[in-house]
Amino acid sequence: MSSLCTLAEVGIAGSECPDGGYHLETESMHAEIVDDEVVLTPSAQGHAAAAL
Repeated sequence: MSSLCTLAEVGIAGSECPDGGYHLETESMHAEIVDDEVVLTPSAQGHAAAAL
């Protein structure tokens, strides 16, 4: 069994890794760290942006 992290703005944001932690789903969004915050921006498919 695995876990998914989802956001209304981008859909599936990450999936649980068997080794611990999560893998980002880069097909639906782009993640970067800006001023110590994770910022998610839309992929080429045009999903809305979100900030964590």
